[in-house]
Amino acid sequence: MAAPKGITETISPALTAPSTKPLATPKEAAFAQDTVAMQAQAVLQLTNPLERRAAFEKLIASLKSLEELQGVLDAFATLKKTGRQYGAEWALFWQTIGHRDPKQAVALIEKNGPEQPWYFDAVNRVVEQWGALEPEAAVKWLNENEALDEDRLDAALASVIQGYANRDLRSATAYALSVVKPDEPLFRAIAGTLSRAAIQQGGTQGLTAWFDALPSDAHRQGAFSAVSNRLSEADMNQQREWLRLHVDKSYRYDDAYRGYAQRLAEQNPRAAMDFVFGEAPRFNNGGYVGLGYASYEWLMQDPVGFTDYYRNIKDEAQRKALLQSLKDPLGDVNFPMRKRRAAEQFLSGLATP
Repeated sequence: MAAPKGITETISPALTAPSTKPLATPKEAAFAQDTVAMQAQAVLQLTNPLERRAAFEKLIASLKSLEELQGVLDAFATLKKTGRQYGAEWALFWQTIGHRDPKQAVALIEKNGPEQPWYFDAVNRVVEQWGALEPEAAVKWLNENEALDEDRLDAALASVIQGYANRDLRSATAYALSVVKPDEPLFRAIAGTLSRAAIQQGGTQGLTAWFDALPSDAHRQGAFSAVSNRLSEADMNQQREWLRLHVDKSYRYDDAYRGYAQRLAEQNPRAAMDFVFGEAPRFNNGGYVGLGYASYEWLMQDPVGFTDYYRNIKDEAQRKALLQSLKDPLGDVNFPMRKRRAAEQFLSGLATP
């Protein structure tokens, strides 16, 4: 996952250069650390959240050395032992120093080491900010970090790309495609990250334009569910129209249709069944993508209405496919018992006039 060449950034040196403050004597450094720790404790214990945030931001802005920043971590640790949690301020701390001076921020992380329970959380927060400034430098540091196993390295890379995309979606997409192949499991997570940036920056039109600009069908297939999910969060009608437009494409991803059928069935099971039979893709064996999701949701919500619907199906192929969608999951020993019993009761009742 080495960072490729070719990405150049124009970044203010003040944002990336390590602190130039002269090194203090050990005694002075310890005093500064303890002083800031007491100041941070006092600020964090302010009871009004808005006042606490404002005071905390002001405190962070005044800190320059690693020892001073360590004092803030000491304050968090001391207060945590008393049961106090400051999640918003914790996130603000790492995001602020990560944006102001990411190299100093990672130096603080390394000073404390991976033994800290917060280590990987801090890494992700800092490299997201670093990704908006110097993505290649951030990835280089990640690749050289022996504390990151494969899963944590993937998560951190996604954070880098998130930060990069927030500033320059087009360049971030090109960068991501250069370091992650579309058939890698990580690509779907990266597509989720990029698709969120696309819809946030350009709305649903920006999202679909981003998808259409992907360089290959393999990339579009890898990003298909992510785009469908973003549209679902925005407007299910737009999601349905987008799914319909792509139903005959080789890169379509059937799980997106299943997900839509499931969510629609939760609201209107009859409409979900109409979608499955009228607009969803078909399998080569004649089955309908998403049928099991729609049929089980309806059966669990309204077994009487579902039974009536089934008995009034005119198309024999649809009737057969619906029955099969109920029977197929029963072969899974881990299938939820509540659904299993509902299906078995329905199936057994078919023999009863």
